[in-house]
Amino acid sequence: MEVERIKIGEPDNPPNKPEDGSGSINILKTIAEQSSMLSNLAMSNLINNNNRSQQNTLQNQSSINQVFISTTSNSVNLVNNLSPSEARCATDVTSNNEVAQSIADLSAALKVKQKDNK
Repeated sequence: MEVERIKIGEPDNPPNKPEDGSGSINILKTIAEQSSMLSNLAMSNLINNNNRSQQNTLQNQSSINQVFISTTSNSVNLVNNLSPSEARCATDVTSNNEVAQSIADLSAALKVKQKDNK
């Protein structure tokens, strides 16, 4: 039966204790770079916040434009769509011709019929 021997004590090359002093230089370098890393992080956050703010503004403008287009189209539709009686009145104003009045009467009757079918 073999016996395994275990060494107790300090290792030959501990990980936190460099032999040539480069570890302390690396620690100082890390501490010195920390402020620039934090500055870069702050700048990145500022750019992201600015970008999101612009995207929100653009979305709000788009929503307002959609409401404006809808309102404008409803207004134009209200003005342009004449009822049959309004069309008849417009014909009376523009001409006092019997044929034109008959055509307007037929047109008004057709419009009423079309509205009933819908």
